[in-house]
Amino acid sequence: MVSSSRPDGRPRSTPVSFLVVAGRFWLPTGAGAARVRDVAHTPWLALALTEGGPARHRAVLVEGPAAVVAAADLPGEVRRRAPALRVGGDWAAVWLCVDPQRLVSYASPGWSAGPGALTDPPRPGAGELSPAAARMGRVPHPYWPLFDLRVRTPRLELRLPTEAEELRLAALAARGIHPPEAMPFGIPWTDAPSPELERGALQWWWRQRAEWRPQRWWFTGAVFVAGEPVGVQDLWGVEFASLGTVETGSWLGRAHQGQGLGREMRAAILHLAFAGLGAVEALSGAWLDNAASLAVSRQLGYVENGEAWRLRRGRPARHQGLRLERAAWERQRRPDITIEGLEPCRSLFGAGPAAAPPG
Repeated sequence: MVSSSRPDGRPRSTPVSFLVVAGRFWLPTGAGAARVRDVAHTPWLALALTEGGPARHRAVLVEGPAAVVAAADLPGEVRRRAPALRVGGDWAAVWLCVDPQRLVSYASPGWSAGPGALTDPPRPGAGELSPAAARMGRVPHPYWPLFDLRVRTPRLELRLPTEAEELRLAALAARGIHPPEAMPFGIPWTDAPSPELERGALQWWWRQRAEWRPQRWWFTGAVFVAGEPVGVQDLWGVEFASLGTVETGSWLGRAHQGQGLGREMRAAILHLAFAGLGAVEALSGAWLDNAASLAVSRQLGYVENGEAWRLRRGRPARHQGLRLERAAWERQRRPDITIEGLEPCRSLFGAGPAAAPPG
């Protein structure tokens, strides 16, 4: 049984089949299912797994963030296991992926597990609970608190994506970020054909996580609107503890452009940098023909910070540097942006303790 939350807050419970791959639960779902809409609004699911009868039984309760994954974007291991275990089928246009953050189990007195029960040693397939999921379920992300960091505005949320959400972001990038004749990036990664583009994006996100150090970090924040990933907003720093300087970069899927989201996501990441981490200045930049990016920066108080010739697709082009000082950010500081889960992450950013509130 899976429970989701309706947009009005009432719970919705429905029976489901599932399988477990790499500690994550995968639930086949029809594209028009109500729980898909629920997850788009509130990306969180709870599963109740039971076996036995009224007198003797065992139950496992699982909760965690959820993502909607198109059948075409499923990981290969899920595709391989599903038919053999008779989970899903052609009707499952989408799958719900649940990343367990809380796991509780109990058994009635006299319970004895039979063959294939939930208490059996983990085995690949339906009903499997990985040891990692069981260990991690009691305390969300005890070793990597960055997964719990959230920045929220009235329109969107920034956070590190799960692996299932990274697949969706990679597919979004492959569908297009800019017209083919344009190139907003210094490294033309979007010129790569599929699936090279998607693989490269995944490797980039994995590399930033693997190489994270307080002296050099790169926060690859996924942008979510109503639970749907629409782009990426990066924030990075080198020797931040000494310099207090950060830099930003971003992209949006083409279907989500022209709606003011570029400015909103930049405002969110700047709030993390200045209000959260105590940054002194934020740097950015854009090609001179990237009017949209330059406009966002100027609206948020950036000033010009020098021009330079740089190579773009092997040809020289003018690049405009931009700088936002803390005092300029303070003049436009927004009270409707919130940060959650930052305190355990401060040492990872090389940031000092939070300033005491006035008074």
